[in-house]
Amino acid sequence: MTALAGVTVRVGETDRVRVYAVSIGTGQVAHALVDTATDPMVQMLRPRLIPRSARKVPAFYREQVLALLAEIATTDLDAVAIVTAQPAAPWHDHVTRQVPGLPVTVTHPGLAATWAEYHRRGRTGTLAHVTVSATVHAGIVLNGQLHPNTFGHIPIDPDSPRRCGTCATPGCVTALAAAPAVLRRYRELRTTASRIRRTSASPQPGSIMLVDLAQAAARGDDAARQAMQEAGHWLGIGLATVANLIGPDVITIGGALPAITARRADAGGYLAAIERAAHSHATPADATPMVINSAPDGAERSLFGAALLAVPRGPQGSPG
Repeated sequence: MTALAGVTVRVGETDRVRVYAVSIGTGQVAHALVDTATDPMVQMLRPRLIPRSARKVPAFYREQVLALLAEIATTDLDAVAIVTAQPAAPWHDHVTRQVPGLPVTVTHPGLAATWAEYHRRGRTGTLAHVTVSATVHAGIVLNGQLHPNTFGHIPIDPDSPRRCGTCATPGCVTALAAAPAVLRRYRELRTTASRIRRTSASPQPGSIMLVDLAQAAARGDDAARQAMQEAGHWLGIGLATVANLIGPDVITIGGALPAITARRADAGGYLAAIERAAHSHATPADATPMVINSAPDGAERSLFGAALLAVPRGPQGSPG
């Protein structure tokens, strides 16, 4: 049973829409048929795996997506949704030429995940949803409207020499709290013999992946725990900034890094570090307390959110 089971969706004047949604990731192209009249609503299809040698070849991804679109050409659809962190305009042009006559929407993964989470929570209140993976991205829903923003590039430590590679801002949220930042920090700590004791059970710094880092933290690797807690601290400061500006009813956190740590009962202390920093940097204690929750993660959720963003607008101008 899908994690989206039980979510009720009404779009415009109809209770049913069928959207073909494609999510373009680094290692695979995930896709699904999203039908709001079925349970589960998201019918995941067999993904197209991307060979490591082709992961930096944009044309290869384009060929895979266009091939998938050709396969569903005879399916009765209301729209097509593309989820990608790549520039939207080229993808919109390629897909529109492949499926003439169908509305095409290209959405950032963070915004798609935000809209899915908003629906999962009943489409009420003010929501800030943060996705932590290769970058840090946030979507904000105010008065039923989804707002893009530059949360991942908010400076939280201007004295830091770290830059994310996308913006010129030193010490931005992405530079200090995204998955690559955590792995880089772990490598720094592991190679500083005078500060961190090396153990045979620890993964080698040069080959470390997020799952390895989480496992090392669960085994008590001090370097892994410190790297994860530092990242959580910086992310928490960023969340406090959001809370102080818009006062959301809830802040939810998703993405690869939170998901991996949550599955291991936060053995590295990452989620706890987020909570501590966010609450200590938020508005005074007599204000409404900040609520931070982990959100379900996975391609299914972003595909669902993107599909809802692709369908006709509701009576107040909001998707879905």
